[in-house]
Amino acid sequence: MPRALLILFAVAGSCETPPPPQAPPPLHRAFEAMVDVADPDVEVQLVKGFHKIEWGSGRWTKQSFTVSLKPPRTAHERGATLRVKLDLPRALIEQEESVSLACTIDGKGLTEERWKTSGAHVLTRDVPALTADPVAVTCTVDKKYTAPGDSRELGVVLHAIGLEPN
Repeated sequence: MPRALLILFAVAGSCETPPPPQAPPPLHRAFEAMVDVADPDVEVQLVKGFHKIEWGSGRWTKQSFTVSLKPPRTAHERGATLRVKLDLPRALIEQEESVSLACTIDGKGLTEERWKTSGAHVLTRDVPALTADPVAVTCTVDKKYTAPGDSRELGVVLHAIGLEPN
């Protein structure tokens, strides 16, 4: 067999059909009902009032902050439970003596919570039936805080916020 044909067969034999193109990965996950604010993949749900991730487990908020949450599947019939997991640093309580947090869901106010101790806290509130998807949850701290050497407006250290089924 002539040498040119051998080379042609060798080249043709090494050509493979390329794999079919794959769909690009999603830009972000679907909205979630419970948001771990230290997860960079949920930043699209952190609408306003958040500082960067710190300590790998939470974020300082501003005095007022808003998240967008997907309600649980049964929330349009049974409502839901709002759960806010946060920390109040000792320096904040020493400066302010107490801190309260009031939240609204799509503009409807929920009863505020007041704390007089530092450390981990959880605000839990029943929420009436929800019709919107997603819903806007806005929380406001009664007093803003400024740490020594830090010019940022600070509210609370938030770890997670979300809606759980009733």
